[in-house]
Amino acid sequence: MTKKLALNLVCLAVLVGLLFSAVALADDAVGVKEGHWIEYRVITTGDVPEGHDVAWTRMEVVDVEGQNVSFKITLTYSDNVVQTKNETVNLETDNIMEGFIIPANLDAGEDFESNEGNLTVNDVKEETYAGANRNIVFANTSQTQFSWDRSTGVLVEANASYPTFAIVTKVERTNMWQAQIFGIDPFVFSVPIIAMVIAVLAFFMIRKVKN
Repeated sequence: MTKKLALNLVCLAVLVGLLFSAVALADDAVGVKEGHWIEYRVITTGDVPEGHDVAWTRMEVVDVEGQNVSFKITLTYSDNVVQTKNETVNLETDNIMEGFIIPANLDAGEDFESNEGNLTVNDVKEETYAGANRNIVFANTSQTQFSWDRSTGVLVEANASYPTFAIVTKVERTNMWQAQIFGIDPFVFSVPIIAMVIAVLAFFMIRKVKN
């Protein structure tokens, strides 16, 4: 019985490793799920017109059906007035509206529709946002430089410059990824440790059976 249990532990360790590999290789066009949310701090400078004086923003995904993503946007203005609105976007056919979300897993040279016409990804590189190293997709219009998280497609930063004012929007918190431990995602960090503990337990149990 003890030997059988030890062999089962070894099999479990292998399965944990396979689970890790499967998660690491996951690659979907729609990178968000219902319940995902992201919050932004917004900084404005200059002569900001009414309606643009946003201080804080939250986007929450409320439904995902195929390429259609529905989300609720909450805006808090500098005078503490709160506004909410609901949007739905088809990541395959629609434009990106306010830029909160684009198709996931885009590479340099690929394009997508926006309010200002067709946008082309000009770079993809690793940056740190909300406590984690993420692969970031970059694109820009004549007025705004956009940065999106590649694997989810969500906006992480936007720098907009107008003749009389400027707006900087940057992610503050999200539940789409966790702050890293020693630069490593907590899930990636924990899976090998769990597998190793299981393997060590199995090793000692097998030795005990042999003795």
